[in-house]
Amino acid sequence: MTSAAQQSRQRATGKGATSKSQRPRLRVIDHSKLKRESRRRTVVIGVILFVAGCLFVTAFVQATLVQRQHRLDQINSEIVVAKERSAQLERDVMIASAPVVIVERAEVLGMVRSQDPVYLVANQYVAGRLITGQLPNAGALPASVQLDSADSTATETSE
Repeated sequence: MTSAAQQSRQRATGKGATSKSQRPRLRVIDHSKLKRESRRRTVVIGVILFVAGCLFVTAFVQATLVQRQHRLDQINSEIVVAKERSAQLERDVMIASAPVVIVERAEVLGMVRSQDPVYLVANQYVAGRLITGQLPNAGALPASVQLDSADSTATETSE
């Protein structure tokens, strides 16, 4: 039977008689060594993937920091521009509220000075409480203006 098996093998491989030099190469497989190599390969791939993941996370964090810093720089430049604009507006208000400028504008508009000006004290409400002002120089008031001592206001009397 062995010869029949050998003949069928020879037909399947297409070879004639087998010789000693053409024996198949056989070796013993060490499963524990294969498992160790497989584990080592798994650990190395895991470490490489972990390092690559850490690099991507670091790149993402750096990109986020750069974007936020850029936005902070933009906001700071907007603040500087707003402060400069505010300072310019304050200078314009100070110039426009100067008495000489007010008088010049009034004259341009055709207004004339009164011959006998009347000075009134403005009452102010601070935190729901009436605060009355004082006239700067009560003795310098014209004769037609009388000071009402009850509520510290000046009224003009007709003569």
